Amino acid sequence: MSTAIFQPPNNPPKHIPTNTTPDMDIELHCPDCHYNLIGTTSDRCPSCGWEIDADELADFFTATSAGSPKRWALVAGNLACIAVTLLGTYAMLSAGNKLSLLDACMLLSVMLAVAGHLWLGVSAAASRSYWPMRQGEASAIITFMAGVSIVLGIVGATQGLGFAPTPLINDEGLQVNGPLEFVLIAIFCTLPAWTLLILRFIAYRPARRSMSHRLVKKPIVPTNILTGSSAPFTIALLGNYAPAQIKCHWQDAPPIFPSSTVEHITSAWDAAQRQAHNNQRQLFNGDLIRLIAAKVHCDALHLTLSPTCYRDFVGTNLNRTYHDLPIEQKVFANALGMSVVPVTTDGFIVLGLRNDTVIYHAGWIHTIGGMLEDIDRTEKQVAIVGCALRELSEELLVKENECQPLDMIALACDTSLLQPELILTTQLSLTRRELENRFDASLVGQEHSQLVFVHDSPDEIIPFISRSPQLTPLAQAALLTLGYHDWGQEWYEQTSLLLYDSLPQRVDWRE
Repeated sequence: MSTAIFQPPNNPPKHIPTNTTPDMDIELHCPDCHYNLIGTTSDRCPSCGWEIDADELADFFTATSAGSPKRWALVAGNLACIAVTLLGTYAMLSAGNKLSLLDACMLLSVMLAVAGHLWLGVSAAASRSYWPMRQGEASAIITFMAGVSIVLGIVGATQGLGFAPTPLINDEGLQVNGPLEFVLIAIFCTLPAWTLLILRFIAYRPARRSMSHRLVKKPIVPTNILTGSSAPFTIALLGNYAPAQIKCHWQDAPPIFPSSTVEHITSAWDAAQRQAHNNQRQLFNGDLIRLIAAKVHCDALHLTLSPTCYRDFVGTNLNRTYHDLPIEQKVFANALGMSVVPVTTDGFIVLGLRNDTVIYHAGWIHTIGGMLEDIDRTEKQVAIVGCALRELSEELLVKENECQPLDMIALACDTSLLQPELILTTQLSLTRRELENRFDASLVGQEHSQLVFVHDSPDEIIPFISRSPQLTPLAQAALLTLGYHDWGQEWYEQTSLLLYDSLPQRVDWRE
């Protein structure tokens, strides 16, 4: 009998290597939006969709170094403008004339421009991570200062309309060289501000390019997981359930498989053992916990659970041949999975790139987690949160006191596995850098070769999913349900429609 074990294509995407040296502070920024590409597994920037070009990225990385000639040329230009402006102002003040209100406007105009040059020069010298600098509040203030300086300079120059050292009077008795004096004074007073604007445009990368690039790239999405295909997962429950609201009901009743399916299960397990032996891995038939039913009652989530084993899970949920049999979902092992979606204190969602030791989804980006095992059960109770904390400890080396209480936000199902999965989220007290420094891919039992991060922002989930073709269905479900939890139903529905042309199918896991 031919048996097919579920295994996605073994062609993980090329990725940007992570920083594996804890004491190095390496950042590799996208030229368009300055998103840090370290750890990115897609061929496009997860933030703006820029198609990663290794040569362009190398040139940009060289230009962003602290010793960039353009950076120090700009700083030198700022210093030169400050020096020349101050010398010219000193010459004007040393003439000994009494300052009028218009003279005060000219003086204030020049001083504002000098302050802007000083601010821009200091910012350029202090910016060590990227060049040109990212636009923000500082660039807006500098632009405003230059604008005010220009206006004050023009106002102060109006006194030249009625004054000239040697007035020229025409036949009608009107002074004709007053306008010329006005232009000359206006040029002198506003030149530092115009120079400031020019240097400001050199120092800060235009935001307009990034926005137009985003508008062009956003509709272009891979058809393998997006437009034209339905969501690769189903949703049984969406909500927000604290640990005290999760009620587990145990039944000592392992699944009973029809006699016609037993041979399929045995054959699949034998094939999996041979594959593990060929890959020099050990495969154990451990005890797992099966989901029978899930329902919400009186603001609590009630889970009906029973025993199952890894052998039955491999023979049913991971067996393509078994999926083709005319049987119902309840005649599967349905080992209950556990996905944890941690969010770092600096705003990153944490995922992992699965290594070659796993039996399925090797080389794919997946959530942090595993499956409920027999060790998670004590008498009639099942420690849902305890299992999640164990996975955080094993895969991320995160301690219980380094994360806030976990909330269950969804019950989803990978349509290719038909495996139910609880999705939980927690806020960590650690930063992305701290997690990267702590992560160890060589640990025994570690299922991930590296960590993958995406900004916890409604604007970055869509490009991240669309540019990551080897993102497991449950990782997609985790990101969307976290968005439902954080940004509401409208965001969830609009994002699902954009990605999949339809909402994820809702299924019923009630008995």
